[in-house]
This record gives sequence, C-alpha cells and structure tokens, in this order.
Amino acid sequence: LGCHVAGNIGGALDGKAARVTALDPALPLFDIAPDDSRVDPSDAQFVDVVHAAGGYLWENGLAFFTPRGDVDFYPNNGRSQPGCEGESFGRCSHQRAPAFFEETFSSTEGFLGCPCEDWEQFLEGNCNCDDPIIMGQNTPTTLNGTFFFRTGSTAPYALGKSGASSE
Repeated sequence: LGCHVAGNIGGALDGKAARVTALDPALPLFDIAPDDSRVDPSDAQFVDVVHAAGGYLWENGLAFFTPRGDVDFYPNNGRSQPGCEGESFGRCSHQRAPAFFEETFSSTEGFLGCPCEDWEQFLEGNCNCDDPIIMGQNTPTTLNGTFFFRTGSTAPYALGKSGASSE
C-alpha cells in the first residue's frame, strides 16, 4: 500500500514532489477507488512503476497491471515471476518488485527494458530495443511509456542486455 500512500502525499503537494517510484501498486480495493486515491502520473514530476504481480487475486495477482506512471516497467510481463511457480495469490511475485528495485543499486548488469506496446510484441521481437532503458534510480525522468524485459529466477535477477532481448 506504500506506493498509494506516496502517491497521495505527492498529490497533496500538487504534484510538486520530484519523483514517486511505485513498486507493484496494490490492486484490491484500489481498483474501485478514484485516481486521486491511488498512485498516478499527476502525483509527482516523474512517476515510475514496477509491475510484478499484476492482476486480481483469482488470477494469482495482487497489483495493478494497467499503467499507473509516466514510465511503467513490466519484468516478465509484470505478472507471475520466474521462480515463483505454484505461488498463492501472487505473494512471491509481488515481493519481487522491491527485490528488483533494491538490486538496481548494486547490479553490474542492470535491468534494461525495451519500449514496447505489450509482452507479445516484445516476445515476437517487434520492439525497437537498440537503446534499452535502465530501470531504477537512473531511469531517465524525461521518458514516457511501457518497458518490458526478462529477469532471472533467482538473485541476482538482472540480466542486462540479454534481459532486453526476446530470445
């Protein structure tokens, strides 16, 4: 729920906060709340989101799958994460969002995402990934869009340029 709280604080500051990073924004009950009660791009000058367990509980999800920021990152399509097979209610996948973000501070590989319309386009190699975008503290704050990449199933999760490839 923390990213919605951060979004509300940013909203109370009329979007003057420099940045809000939302790690897998919770979906239950927030899906029926108005935008001013959940994280959205107006909450800061730059809002970036990491989606890791997108979907409803009955889909084994816990979080928003739809874009909520200026930049939305979708590791492994932002739903079920590798190494979390057989999980209940998306708990393992949901916990990957903060694990991925924490790893951005120490990774030599980096989480590099391709701008793309959706996961299927990414997997088919139909995205321009000549200049992948880094996820984390060094994400360019002038960007907009959705970015897809793959991760490993165990830490360290970042795959660098190979994660930005559909192969």
